[in-house]
Amino acid sequence: MHGPSLLSELTQSTCTVEEVQVQSVSELNFLGAPPKAERLLNDRDSRAISCVPTLAGPLNQSEFQAGTLVSDRLRAELLTALEKLRGTNEPTPALSRVLGVNRNICQRVVAGLDPRLDPLTALTKLPGLEGLHLFADALAERGGRGVRHTALTAAVEAYGAFVRTVGGSQAGLIRRIEMTSRGRDGAQATDNVAVRRRMFDIATELQGHALDTLISIAAVRPMLGSGEFTEGLSVKGFVGLRAYTAPVPLVMRNVTLRHEAHLIAVETLHEPLTGQNATGLNLIEEFCSSPLPSSAFDMFDGGARTIVEPGTERLDPMDVVMGTRWRPYLHPTLHTDPRWWTLLRVDRPVRRAVLDVYLHRSLAFSCVPTVGAYLWHPGITGNASKDWHSRLPGRYTIEMLGAGTAQAATDAWRRHAALTERMFELAGWNPGEMVGFRCEVAYPIWASVLSMSFDFTGAAAPVRENEE
Repeated sequence: MHGPSLLSELTQSTCTVEEVQVQSVSELNFLGAPPKAERLLNDRDSRAISCVPTLAGPLNQSEFQAGTLVSDRLRAELLTALEKLRGTNEPTPALSRVLGVNRNICQRVVAGLDPRLDPLTALTKLPGLEGLHLFADALAERGGRGVRHTALTAAVEAYGAFVRTVGGSQAGLIRRIEMTSRGRDGAQATDNVAVRRRMFDIATELQGHALDTLISIAAVRPMLGSGEFTEGLSVKGFVGLRAYTAPVPLVMRNVTLRHEAHLIAVETLHEPLTGQNATGLNLIEEFCSSPLPSSAFDMFDGGARTIVEPGTERLDPMDVVMGTRWRPYLHPTLHTDPRWWTLLRVDRPVRRAVLDVYLHRSLAFSCVPTVGAYLWHPGITGNASKDWHSRLPGRYTIEMLGAGTAQAATDAWRRHAALTERMFELAGWNPGEMVGFRCEVAYPIWASVLSMSFDFTGAAAPVRENEE
């Protein structure tokens, strides 16, 4: 994938010499080994070569990105396989007994899956290639056909190729990652704002319209009187929709979800945050353009669909803000995959996107938040962190807003703080009990989704009513 660039740097950089196990001539060529090494490989029947040079120093930009992809893929496949194995909530010694694998290997797998680790640091915590292969084989044997052994094995082999080409050995790779961690300026992901701005201009020309600010505000708390369910609020704002050719309607959907866990079948329903207002829709009218745009509502493919018509004569910027509340949803710690996430789809050119999540304090301090951007596709409505192949490069960060709404303001839209306060007021929730998280992006990538995920692995499960 990035062999030519590595070879170029190999010929221009200072190299070290380490012991490397080489499996094939093509691998030697990828490493940039001299012809003499190739002849030695042929003459010695694939025995160990000790004259293969490997790159020294911190990882460069292409290696950094390749390592991130390899790590995301490997950890995603490990998590997927473990989720399909019963009893994975047991402590590491129990997992070792269930799989029949050395306890140290299991401990290192669990350590490498810690969601608080960045992708490259996680690679330094995972076991070696032999241990990973043993673990994958044990999962396949124990889990049967339900475990994605083929996908996991392929991910382990991809990691092995990365180790050999970038580090020469696992110890060599760890040294280079540690050097990168001490001086990340040259290798870490960049914002690519200039590139995203060019894409925004091109997308605006293609679609004929653009949005000043795309807003998503979500809030989640335990349901009153129920220890095992949560309820939530969701506000979506489309601020400054401008049509440069013909006016374009907004089409939005709220999907009715049905999920089963712990033998409980639950249907998650959505209802307007404001109740049945004058339009019969879920518009928060005081934050919409005046006069209100013409709107329609119907049920479509198992979900609720809202269509907002700007009108044939409206060419001025239009603001549309909608709010819903949903309930019930199973507490994230009771799911096989103990995470809660929200997605913000960027399906039109956008100058600024603001994704806010407010968690009840009983949830906020028992999870690990992460954020990323992914190429949108129909199957990404679930946990986006498993779509490692769709992850987009770039630096995306989470800002802690603290308790309440005191830090809710943003220069992306002057009314953002007022909208946040109004959301809690309409729902009758106390914002002082909530803790806020934010991801704000300039010129988010067209046809992508921003995903904010909260990992509750290891958090105590709520007590059910029949267990009290």
